[in-house]
Amino acid sequence: MLRWLATYSIAQNSFEIVPVASITFTGPATAWLAVFSMWVAAMITHQVFLVMTP
Repeated sequence: MLRWLATYSIAQNSFEIVPVASITFTGPATAWLAVFSMWVAAMITHQVFLVMTP
């Protein structure tokens, strides 16, 4: 537990939050990333939960 607290303390003092205007992804996985991000946004905004049954 002490190591986690030390890591947290170092991280709080070592990194600075920087606003990002936009991010661009390239490559073959870009389409899947877009589909996945839209799916996650739909799940969050519409509070739809996927129920898996055997």
